[in-house]
Amino acid sequence: MRYTEAFAKLGYKVELPRQDYTAASERGVCITVWRCELKTRKGLPSLDSREDAGPIEEWGQLHGSRKRVDHFALAIQKFGGVVDVVIVEGVPGEGVKDAHPWMPAERKGSRWHVTYLDPLSGHFAVEARLGQVVGQLT
Repeated sequence: MRYTEAFAKLGYKVELPRQDYTAASERGVCITVWRCELKTRKGLPSLDSREDAGPIEEWGQLHGSRKRVDHFALAIQKFGGVVDVVIVEGVPGEGVKDAHPWMPAERKGSRWHVTYLDPLSGHFAVEARLGQVVGQLT
């Protein structure tokens, strides 16, 4: 699925598709995570940029990074840290090859949560939390 289609399937519009990797609406915040950076912790998919992503010097100053911090802060303040997620295929810095919206209804209600945010550096952590059972990462 195309990147913008995956966001749209979750009800979001990406303002600048070649630069932004998050979006917000009145009903929530949507972020992207690279499948190649996901780890399994306690049997659930998660991402901690301090450990799982490439060096922050390579991505922390990109246009979308500041917007992502703002969107994470909005998710924490307004939506209890819950975010919608688009899982992207490819290599960071080389482009998105495919995108998959995380559909809670297809995953027994599991949702993603922001568990850490450092607004100064841009580092963050997110994890899926069970409704009951998490499906495969597709």
